[in-house]
Amino acid sequence: MISEWLAREGWMIINWWLLLTVGGMAVLPLTVRLLHALPDKGYSLARPLSLLLITLVYWLLGMLNITENTTGSIVLAWMIILGISLYVYIKPNPFAWRSWWSENRAMILVVEILFIVLFASMAVYRAHQNELASTEKPMDLAFMSAIQRSPDFPPDDPWLSGYSISYYYMGYVMGAMVSKSADLPATIGFNLHLATLFALGGTAVFGVVYNLIRAQALRNLFDTRPTRGMAIGFGLLATFFLMLMSNFNMVMVEMPYRAMTADENYLRHLDTKGRSSDYDQDGNPLPVYDAMQTAIDPFNPAQYPSWWWFDSSRTITERALDTPTQRGGRVNEVIDEFPSFSFILGDSHPHVMSLPFVLLAIGLALNIILSASRPTTHQVLLYGVCVGALVFLNTWDAPIYIVVLVGAELLRRLAIEGRGYLALFDWIYLLFFAGVLLVVMLIVYSPFLLSFQSQLSGILPNPLYPTRPQQMFVMFAPFILLISAYLLVEMARGMWAKRMNWGLGLVTSVSIIVFLLFAMVLLVEIALRAPQNSPIGRTINDFIVAYGGQDPVTEQVINRRLSTMPTTLFMGLILTLVVARLFPRFWRKSDSTDTGRITYSPSTGLALLLIGAGTGLILIPEFLYLRDNFGWRMNTVFKFYYQSWVMFSIVGAYGVYSIIADIKAWRPILPLRLAYALLVVAVVGAGAIYPAFGFYHRAFIETGRANNPNANDITLDSGPTLIDRQDYQALMCLSDRVGQADVVVAEARPQGRFVNYNVAHGRTGTLTGISVILGWTGHQSQWRGENYSQAVGTRENDLDTLYTALSITNVTPIIEQYGIDYILYGSKEREYYGVGGETKFLDSFEVVCTSDFGGTRIYRVIEQYDPLTNE
Repeated sequence: MISEWLAREGWMIINWWLLLTVGGMAVLPLTVRLLHALPDKGYSLARPLSLLLITLVYWLLGMLNITENTTGSIVLAWMIILGISLYVYIKPNPFAWRSWWSENRAMILVVEILFIVLFASMAVYRAHQNELASTEKPMDLAFMSAIQRSPDFPPDDPWLSGYSISYYYMGYVMGAMVSKSADLPATIGFNLHLATLFALGGTAVFGVVYNLIRAQALRNLFDTRPTRGMAIGFGLLATFFLMLMSNFNMVMVEMPYRAMTADENYLRHLDTKGRSSDYDQDGNPLPVYDAMQTAIDPFNPAQYPSWWWFDSSRTITERALDTPTQRGGRVNEVIDEFPSFSFILGDSHPHVMSLPFVLLAIGLALNIILSASRPTTHQVLLYGVCVGALVFLNTWDAPIYIVVLVGAELLRRLAIEGRGYLALFDWIYLLFFAGVLLVVMLIVYSPFLLSFQSQLSGILPNPLYPTRPQQMFVMFAPFILLISAYLLVEMARGMWAKRMNWGLGLVTSVSIIVFLLFAMVLLVEIALRAPQNSPIGRTINDFIVAYGGQDPVTEQVINRRLSTMPTTLFMGLILTLVVARLFPRFWRKSDSTDTGRITYSPSTGLALLLIGAGTGLILIPEFLYLRDNFGWRMNTVFKFYYQSWVMFSIVGAYGVYSIIADIKAWRPILPLRLAYALLVVAVVGAGAIYPAFGFYHRAFIETGRANNPNANDITLDSGPTLIDRQDYQALMCLSDRVGQADVVVAEARPQGRFVNYNVAHGRTGTLTGISVILGWTGHQSQWRGENYSQAVGTRENDLDTLYTALSITNVTPIIEQYGIDYILYGSKEREYYGVGGETKFLDSFEVVCTSDFGGTRIYRVIEQYDPLTNE
């Protein structure tokens, strides 16, 4: 069947790959000039850089009303980027292409093969598991559909007519742009865009680690030919760490639970979602295992139930405080997602779509730290555009990577002459550099920022729910094991050179923790004195009232903090080691020849910086979180932990190289290195089980293909099966009819228990990109925050009236108010409103699209004939 599928749809994959490759070639002249400090001159980052820059120009051309949203405007954007690239490239001194090719041909070949393998593999997976109906895929598809068909920019909101998209939507523009270039519908483009992200992320992290190791080898000035192979090998290890490896929920929780070999007390101790017990009214624990449950073979994925893989992204749970009559039950679900889960699930969300571009930002940071001089004007502009794009891709990431870039420049300056301290001018320049990055971001992305509305509205304290150490270990166990060993080796190297600044490290880590603790306590005090109906007042006062007053609540909060102290102390220890190794001295001793020179390489400096940044992102939600519509720290943990996983993946692979293969640095004795190598093998093996089982289960067990290869067609297009087929046929007719015309369609408003996460709601916008009056209301409230009520207004009642009123006269004001051009009367309209209200449409409007499979009709709204005026 795969051969038949390739004969039918293989050209789509080749065409898409070719577009990405040609796009990448456009920026290669730019990368060899501006990313010249990287050993590969930015080749491994060319594809994500080109996709970012071409998308930016394509979007700006539309936002500034210079071009319409056409394939021609995409070609023009490519030509502009090529022109800029050639302009930057043209210099008096020619680039030594032959020498570059001789030095990097093995890496180039690996990058191209790796990209093809990752892209084709994910395309095959998505062809086998192409469903777009579950979780938030309809939302992602709706955005892609709307951008692909919008006549101009900003793109119309497919689920709220009269408004543009209010979300960080650059990633959706990227997918829609390539899909439009390939002349494919969004239902296919969605799946190929996921394959693109998988391939771009895998090759970008490979490139970052390859350049880290090659830069280390070149600095050591020894025969580098064997190190090319090592750099490639450990770069591939980084690809596995980031794109495929899982946390340890599979081996520590899921497998023993399914085999029924885990003790109940053990599972209660870990307390991950669905694998522990709640309590009865008397406070006694309920059984962990269901009475009807039977043990399965944990090494046979076919025996696992549907969606078993989902709970690995929910290993951190939060429980309510105890009351005099009942023990604390589970109250909050916290998302701690990681990339392999993301691609098994298949949601194309901003945190996934930004993955290649946060890696690009880390690659830029490496270019900074490897450079002999401060960034040039052209480089600063490029850095500002790339890190600024993160505010448009996944807003949470932008400040994180601005800090990383500034930190890289700090370490570069720290390494000048190896003096190990910063002068006043250095600090001034760092502030200037950060300011320029922000200014570039604000200017270039101002069309987005000026109209962006967000649910984020301040910082809230987290006194109740510190992360339990055992749950933190389940989440980050692979990197805790690998990076802890690497840090110990770096500590030994620093101590051997007498360059560990323990005082500074301890003061810094304690200061950070005390600051976060003080900020949390201060916000709690503010909340206690704030009006009880205010957002910050509700966060504290509600549970104080619920749990019997401030004194018993305070006692339990303190006890919780003490019981989870190992989490904070471990993070503090990591920060202590990082700072003590990075900053051997801040000042020069005038009476000594010892000037505090640093003894680590730039590559090691960036690795330590990433460890510190990733640890800080884990530490912050222990005390503070960003307020959003959910009301607890779920999103903050989710967004921050994801970036920690990215950073730790890079450091994990680099650390393995540093301990095992970096022969010019101090290493542990051979037996310890062998033990560490065995640990790496164990981590890789344990982390590989989840993706192997997960991808297989989704593609073959959930689809029924394991027992019946013909159970479902292999195809990249799930559109025909996404909704009721009579509605689908009519909507495809409408899409062909209106093209890119700016029209509005009325369809039934979301109703019932599943207002959101129901593909039948907002289906016109989801499949065609044409705006409907109202789609998923819960998501609109997330996107628009405080402006939600004003934007939605009376749309729900108006839609009910539109479909239930018996006279066309009664609904004419509604049609005029929303500028309705077409009215859908299909399966959901009949289910929610019956058929009585359709008569007025049959009598008044033209039926332009119908279905061969049922009674779905789409009416074109026309002006009514008035016999008094003959109009």
